[in-house]
Amino acid sequence: MKIMYCITRSNWGGAQAHVFELIKDQVNKGNEVLLVVGEKGDLFNRVAELNKVKLLYFPYLRRSLSPVVDFQAIFKLRRLIKKLSPDILHLHSSKAGAIGRIAAKGLSCKVIFTAHGWAFTEGVAPRKRLVYKYVERLLARWTDKIICVSEYDYNLALKESVLSINNHKGVVVYNGSKPSARSLIDNKKGKKIRLVMTARFDVPKRQDLLIKAIARLANPNYQVSLIGDGSNLENIQKMAEELQVSKQIKFLGFQTNVDKFLNNANIFVLLSDYEGLPISIIEAMSHSLPIVASDVGGVPEEVKSGVNGYLVQNSIDSVVAGIKKASQNMLELGNNSLNIFQESFSLDKSLENINRIYYSLL
Repeated sequence: MKIMYCITRSNWGGAQAHVFELIKDQVNKGNEVLLVVGEKGDLFNRVAELNKVKLLYFPYLRRSLSPVVDFQAIFKLRRLIKKLSPDILHLHSSKAGAIGRIAAKGLSCKVIFTAHGWAFTEGVAPRKRLVYKYVERLLARWTDKIICVSEYDYNLALKESVLSINNHKGVVVYNGSKPSARSLIDNKKGKKIRLVMTARFDVPKRQDLLIKAIARLANPNYQVSLIGDGSNLENIQKMAEELQVSKQIKFLGFQTNVDKFLNNANIFVLLSDYEGLPISIIEAMSHSLPIVASDVGGVPEEVKSGVNGYLVQNSIDSVVAGIKKASQNMLELGNNSLNIFQESFSLDKSLENINRIYYSLL
């Protein structure tokens, strides 16, 4: 089987981590794998190290809209698909999903699109949501299978008529992560409580809410590690200084391996305006961490309030309350996180489900 993966961006995030695991799995299975990516970066570099993947830098595939460049991308990608003749074209991210499905229209390969959170989800500007909804309705006609990473996204696609129960194109496959060897730290009263948030400093992430919550808590025992980089990093650093909590906040930048930081944490936090099904939360659950996260998208399918953490609204008061409650029962919440991870979010289960889809289409 020959599989061509296509994704717009190469900066490391949930979608890129997912694609990387898919590629490794297919290489291990002896299948021929190709990756088309619109920029060079962490995903590009990691795949290059595998040495068994045909890696294609495709600069015409850009996140921003440009009618001229996008038309070139469609034309050149179609020519590439014809030349390489994959059995499966598996598209990730909204832009690659659109360009790829138009380019592959009428060709012999089977086309799969994984929606890592819909562009018409709650939290996106109303006008954009309306446009993206109609675009996705059209593109769905040229797609053999649409993978949603959460029940929330699947139901949203049904509601907006992007999917129909009758045509069986849509399916839910949860993202997955590898298990960790984490053993919970004994959190005794009076010790530091270490919070960690792993997310790019960019829309839709809300590190600002966490910084403000720490300032409101006014408790030096709370220590925060922020992992990631992005366009909003300097603004968040400035905010921490202005709120006089810089001594409690560590800005650790982008990290290729977050395991050691999760191992040393007591609570994982993810605050966002919208999400699909965050892999960062799944990774934190594998490390037996309680979760405090925004009640958006597929997050409630990962986090059960009062069971393995707390869902919060994107307000300072709600975030403060969530952190306080999670701090009071970290051991039980963390153990429940691990149990939920093992039941629903293992990497092996995720890869097995996607392989089943591949073979069902051939």
